Amino acid sequence: LNAKRGHPSEAQVQGCGSAVLGRLTAASKDDLARTATGGGLEVAVAALGAHPDDDEVQACGIALVGNLVCHGPELLQRAAELSAVGYVLQALSNFVSSLEVQECGFGALKNLCLGNADCR
Repeated sequence: LNAKRGHPSEAQVQGCGSAVLGRLTAASKDDLARTATGGGLEVAVAALGAHPDDDEVQACGIALVGNLVCHGPELLQRAAELSAVGYVLQALSNFVSSLEVQECGFGALKNLCLGNADCR
């Protein structure tokens, strides 16, 4: 998270950082909790907004958002406040031909729209 916070304008840092955090949060409840409570959602959404034309940032960022909202209803609420669904929908629209963005986007939407009980 600190690397992503320290280099918000660097698409490669944002994309790779989201990819690593996405894998960690998918594999470990401890990493999910640590990233969620450490401001990971805000960092992920900021990257989506800062790099709308980068397919790696979008795919990995929206996958990370989809994981983080599984931490609990407070993260779902915060995602709504940050307009996370809007960023996901924009990525789906911008990258129609990217299978990775489409898969990650619809996975994130499932968690964002169905809520905590349906995560994973």
